[in-house]
Amino acid sequence: MRIYLSSFFEEPALAPKKGEDKSEYIRLLRDAHILASYAYHKDEHDEYYPYCKSLLVDSGAFTFMLKSIRGNNVDFDIKSYCKKYAEFVKKNNIKNFIELDVEGAYGFETYKDCLHMLQDITGRDPIYVFHRWRGMDYYKELVKQKDYICLGDVDVGSGNKVQEKYFSWFVDEAHRNNCKVHGLAFTQVDKLKQIPFDSV
Repeated sequence: MRIYLSSFFEEPALAPKKGEDKSEYIRLLRDAHILASYAYHKDEHDEYYPYCKSLLVDSGAFTFMLKSIRGNNVDFDIKSYCKKYAEFVKKNNIKNFIELDVEGAYGFETYKDCLHMLQDITGRDPIYVFHRWRGMDYYKELVKQKDYICLGDVDVGSGNKVQEKYFSWFVDEAHRNNCKVHGLAFTQVDKLKQIPFDSV
């Protein structure tokens, strides 16, 4: 199982200060699987992405949308955000990037528009995220078509036993179809031996 470290680039205590030697920071990256969120991206992070042992980038759309709303910016434009995210992915040649799974907030048509924009600009398919409202038929088809997906709805810290008891089935179903599963936002370390995610 591959364990990604999140918020690595956002931690100022780790980053080299201006003019400092960067070699120790780069050494840390070469030994780490990093999950970065575009919501917290800064241009100075770009030079370090190629040094990561592996890099997985989340759109951060939901985080950014909430930050905007809390800051009374009700004019948040998800399609404009998607375009910037796609251009960022293309510019930095990010191999593993996650779709904008925003239909819960913006509806299915907007979700599809964002997905197509992401595909058109990057020239590649993002990693899809399964949520329960997409339905079981969708999931069974998804794992037949893709080699790596994210499982959402893991309810970090909620202790939701109802959903948790099905995680192994979802992973097993994917594995039967040669598809790997990332447990998106899954941070329950004590459960890692019980649920056979490929990455978390």
